[in-house]
Amino acid sequence: TINKIKHLPEVNMIVTASRDKTFRLWNDQTYQPIKTVDVFKDGHHHSINTLLWIAESKILLTAGDDRIINMWQL
Repeated sequence: TINKIKHLPEVNMIVTASRDKTFRLWNDQTYQPIKTVDVFKDGHHHSINTLLWIAESKILLTAGDDRIINMWQL
């Protein structure tokens, strides 16, 4: 299940947040996957429910059922 999809035009990517505890970065032109971030890469331990993109500083925030908000510099 994909819980959230967000376009990040400043970095030419799309990000998806998923129930499988991952978020994925996709190329916004080819729709090919760029990277998957999961619990083994310091990701969430439960479903990721939402995303917030702060374009000015190119920071992505992820929040999930584990009650954690993670900050990622892209």
